[in-house]
Amino acid sequence: MHPASYYTELKPKDELLEKYTEYAPISRYSTLDNTSDWYNKNWDPSGPAIQPNKKYYDNSKAYKEVTDKPELKKLYDSLSDTMKKANEYISFLTFADDNRMP
Repeated sequence: MHPASYYTELKPKDELLEKYTEYAPISRYSTLDNTSDWYNKNWDPSGPAIQPNKKYYDNSKAYKEVTDKPELKKLYDSLSDTMKKANEYISFLTFADDNRMP
């Protein structure tokens, strides 16, 4: 008998295989449902990976209020620059979004 290790495959005996095995789909087998209400028909493949559907997540009114006031626009730009600089220091963050605020 040898101890279980990273390279050892542990599985139930054949007669118990069905009882103790669970099969779950993985992301490679997922499909998009274009008819779903949650599907963003305006999604831009050249843009960021996550693009909210404006039907459900529209923040343009609040953004316009911020950009209309110079002091808030300056604060927003300062936060945006800070996030961009902060993301540059995180080397393992492969999908950094400079527009995502803390």
